[in-house]
Amino acid sequence: MSLVGLNFDKEKTISKAKNFLENDFPDIMNYSGLPVTYLSSPLLDPTGVHGGNVNHQPDQFLKAIEQQDKYDAIVKDCENATRAVVESMNSCPDTERDPYRKILVRRYVKNDFAQWIYNDMNYSPRTYGRKRDEALYIFAQHLERYRKKYNAERLIPVLMVHG
Repeated sequence: MSLVGLNFDKEKTISKAKNFLENDFPDIMNYSGLPVTYLSSPLLDPTGVHGGNVNHQPDQFLKAIEQQDKYDAIVKDCENATRAVVESMNSCPDTERDPYRKILVRRYVKNDFAQWIYNDMNYSPRTYGRKRDEALYIFAQHLERYRKKYNAERLIPVLMVHG
């Protein structure tokens, strides 16, 4: 596809988006601590992580705070990345003809089996695969905006592949 002189390789973009959602996003989502039930809502409540027992000797106390701060930063980055992905999915069309959001959320957030999805939608496996690929491409287009909005560039790669 060409847009204002930019050429994108649709097949490579779909492959990269699928790889990200299947391999990287589950870990990001788990580290975020955000419950799956909240992930279909555009308003996601942040969750905090609070430490437990800390040795009160000064050096060890400072090390513990430093470790907790690093962990809190990782959790916050994962929360932001999860919000970026979910908001990107929520911005995808979800109509009878183009149920992209529904496919993305069920497959990559709720982790439903493909067969469950295409059976529920009365699609053949082939039609489901085509719609899923269309959804992945549109998702990749939308994600660039949201990865910047949520400052999630470190955890979310650019999925659009130039051709």
